[in-house]
Amino acid sequence: MFTSNVAWSVTDDQTWLSASPTSGTGNGSFTLSATANTATTSRTGTVTVSGGGITRTVAVTQAGSGGGTGGTCPNPVTFSGNTGNFNTTGAACYRTNANINGWGCYNFDGRTLTVGGVARTCGQMPLTRSADGYYYFSATAGQFPWAGIYAW
Repeated sequence: MFTSNVAWSVTDDQTWLSASPTSGTGNGSFTLSATANTATTSRTGTVTVSGGGITRTVAVTQAGSGGGTGGTCPNPVTFSGNTGNFNTTGAACYRTNANINGWGCYNFDGRTLTVGGVARTCGQMPLTRSADGYYYFSATAGQFPWAGIYAW
């Protein structure tokens, strides 16, 4: 729901997203729907709300289906508590089946991270377990030759 005293419109940039209604005048709200993501990777889109010369955008990320196991990554290394240093300038994949109340990462400058196939910032909660009972952390190459993930 939002407050407005002018005409407004809502647009999206992906065929799998659909806003309704797409326009109105005054205070209002809209519903955003998404078709099922059958790919194993997440996908992103943008919703834009405009009115009275003001524009606001909202990024939308939809998790992939994971092909039945949900957001896994190749050749994962199983960890408990702390991954230790990756000691690599390349991509890394780690997994844990521990209960996670919180987590973080270090030396991630330039790296991007997905957990269960969903883009995340370090420490961002909540996390979703894959169908096989693990959390999968997949990191790209980064500026530092070593980095790590820890969980509690």
